[in-house]
Amino acid sequence: MYCFFDESQKREFINISPGEYFVSGKGMPIYTLLSTCISIALFDSNLEIGGLNHFMISNPEEMKDEAQNIELLLEGLYKLGSKKKNIEAKIIGGSVLCEEDEIPALANVRFAEEFLAAEKIRISNTSTGGNMIREVYYYPQKFKLLIRKIQPPNDILNSQILAYRESLQTKYAVKSSISNSYNLFRRIIKPKAEKMVG
Repeated sequence: MYCFFDESQKREFINISPGEYFVSGKGMPIYTLLSTCISIALFDSNLEIGGLNHFMISNPEEMKDEAQNIELLLEGLYKLGSKKKNIEAKIIGGSVLCEEDEIPALANVRFAEEFLAAEKIRISNTSTGGNMIREVYYYPQKFKLLIRKIQPPNDILNSQILAYRESLQTKYAVKSSISNSYNLFRRIIKPKAEKMVG
């Protein structure tokens, strides 16, 4: 996790990588890059604060870790005074980039939906599925998501997927390779589409 200045948005963002989350109590926007993985954007409408996480489940053994990731995101909002009844969510990600991704992508989306349903947190919108990378800019004070769909070169894409899966096997112990591959993505890709999810 680190702060960077985004030239396209002309402001600073907090970048989160797989296995991370960030709660913004002062309006600091959040950025991440998603493929098969999922982000849940949370928002408290009374306090106008929110948070974003980034996770992926590639096998059942990881469910506990990812549930904890979401729980920590919720706990961050509770510490700032949020009440569960005022929190709503948006789900982003779950792209199918290759044949092997189809089952994990669907499982990730379903896990997010079922977790939020169990917590009785309303899902106000989703941007899931498809076959493109999502570049996500989250503005928590307004509960706005700017999503850019991008198609990186195949060689870069494959290396990112491989690095991600290897990091999952070590339960997020290796994050630097993921962050580096994300930075490489951001230097060489250009958005194919842009959509503000309200």
